[in-house]
Amino acid sequence: MLRSMETLYYRCMMEADGKPKIGRNARCLGVRFELPSDPDVTPPRTDVDVIQVPINWVDDFGYLKPDFAQKDIYVLVKALNRKIDSTAHQATRDIQWLMERGFWGNSDHLVIVVLRNGKGLSTSLTIEDLLPHRKPAKFGGQSRDSLWQIDSHLITGDLEAIQDSLTHVSIVPRRTMTLERYEAALASTQNDWQRVE
Repeated sequence: MLRSMETLYYRCMMEADGKPKIGRNARCLGVRFELPSDPDVTPPRTDVDVIQVPINWVDDFGYLKPDFAQKDIYVLVKALNRKIDSTAHQATRDIQWLMERGFWGNSDHLVIVVLRNGKGLSTSLTIEDLLPHRKPAKFGGQSRDSLWQIDSHLITGDLEAIQDSLTHVSIVPRRTMTLERYEAALASTQNDWQRVE
């Protein structure tokens, strides 16, 4: 019986108590995000796309409800906020859709969701392919942070690893979910990362 080779993902991160430091910046076990003031414009220097939605759009587990699977979430948020820039017919359809499902109206309680769109925690398939500023000096780079690796089989549950180039893998939310749930899933891998010496 053949055993498949393990795949390792590499990331340079700050260290705290012998583990990767958890945080919301490029040097931590976490992701950068910014709530867009305009849903049509992606904020610069972010790792994931987030948007605020009414809490009743999210189920008890923190996932965007299945009703929204085939809908453009940005269009619905615009409709909800009554900042509709599409045709009147399309706007009416979106508002009608929200009303029919009980999602129109009360948006007093908002929650931030991370969109499943291929963006997430950035990792590399090889040490050599890390960018110089993301690679420790002892491996030929410029970073003062530690180099960490995680085995691909440990990316499970709410997380999924997506190879988006020959050398890069993003650890993304398995589905659109609350920011809180996604960050907790990333943090739960903290003990699985091994320092590369």
